[in-house]
Amino acid sequence: MEHRQDSHTADYRLTAAGTELVDLLAELERWAREHWPDDDNHNGQ
Repeated sequence: MEHRQDSHTADYRLTAAGTELVDLLAELERWAREHWPDDDNHNGQ
């Protein structure tokens, strides 16, 4: 994350590495949903 500021505004922006990290975490979440059973459905219901 980087901070940008000019004379009128300031904001925070995601860097390229931050974007890659967000994409990687989303992919990990998708993989986990596909490969690990839900605790709710784990009881054979």
